[in-house]
This record gives sequence, C-alpha cells and structure tokens, in this order.
Amino acid sequence: MGKKQSQDSRNDRKTRKIRQSGYLVVTDTEKTERLYFEGLKTSVEQDRADNLLLKIYSKKDTNKMIDFALSERNKEPRFREIWLVFDKDEIPNFNELIDTAKANDINVGWSNPCFEVWMSGYFASPIMEISSKKCCEKFETLFTKKTGLKEYNKSEKDIYHLLNKYGNERKAVKSAKQRYLYLSTEKWSTDSVEKWSTM
Repeated sequence: MGKKQSQDSRNDRKTRKIRQSGYLVVTDTEKTERLYFEGLKTSVEQDRADNLLLKIYSKKDTNKMIDFALSERNKEPRFREIWLVFDKDEIPNFNELIDTAKANDINVGWSNPCFEVWMSGYFASPIMEISSKKCCEKFETLFTKKTGLKEYNKSEKDIYHLLNKYGNERKAVKSAKQRYLYLSTEKWSTDSVEKWSTM
C-alpha cells in the first residue's frame, strides 16, 4: 500500500510539473507555419490531454516579435519556453534579433529560404535550395509523391497530420540536428550556419 501511494505521489508531481509548463510559439507567417503548429497543438492535446499548453500567435511584425513574446510571458507564468519561428529571408535585422532573443532566454527557429526546408525532412534529406520558389517546387514534387495528393497548398490545414502520416518526424528532427551540428563545426563560419535552417 505504501509503495502504491509513493508511486501515485510521484505521478502526481510529474503531472503538476507538466501542467505548469507552456510553450509560446510566435510566428510572423499566417499560412504554413501557423497551420503546422496548430496541427501540432491538436496532436499534443489529444495525446496528453491538457498537460501541455501551446499558444500560437501570427501576424506579428518581426521587429516586435521579442517584445510581444516577453509581454506574453509576463502575463502567463506557464510560458516557460518561448520559440520565435520565421523564415530568415524575411528578417531584415536577423543577427540583431538572434542576439536579443538569446539575451532574453528566448529560443529561435528559422528556416532558410522557407519552412518547406524543414517539412521536407519528414520524407527525405532536407532540400538544399537558396531560392524559396525552387525550394517550394521541389517540396511539392516530394509531397505529392509521398502522399498521393495532386498538389501541395501552403494553406493546407492538415499539413502537420499529413507529414506525420506519410513521413517521419523523428527523422526530420535528427536530420535537422545533424545538419546544424555539421555547419556549426570549425570548418564553417557563423554566416555559413545562418544560410541554413534550425528547424
């Protein structure tokens, strides 16, 4: 009996700890990124009920993203972990934003040239393209081949679930980490790392 009560107590502590933690994702993109994270939010809620808190904000001026994120964290203590998510080529003051975010304990995830680079990792090695247009074209070819759908739409509401149904999220994460670590070695400059994606 005592052992069971001890186990229940540990489980209760774990549950309370999770409920006190929240993720605040701030993105400047109305379509792809927002729809992706909304799908992620639905997945988290189904699997873990209300144990995790995830809010998504879009249509935010990139110059004000950090101020907005800090303001929201001050309002809600559960936002322990903040993520800014954006396409690097849309950020005119990229280096300054990264430095300010780090100084305020804010995580940053950027895609270069577009979010499709990250999503391609679900199906194969991430696309390596400098042009956003070419990157999206290559992703559409990959997406339609893997899913059997006729086309890829940036406004696809079920994009997160389609990626997980026909692709592999763990491989996408592993591939992104490996690329970032490789570009972070002494062989590469900071500018070289910035050319790719952290997501």
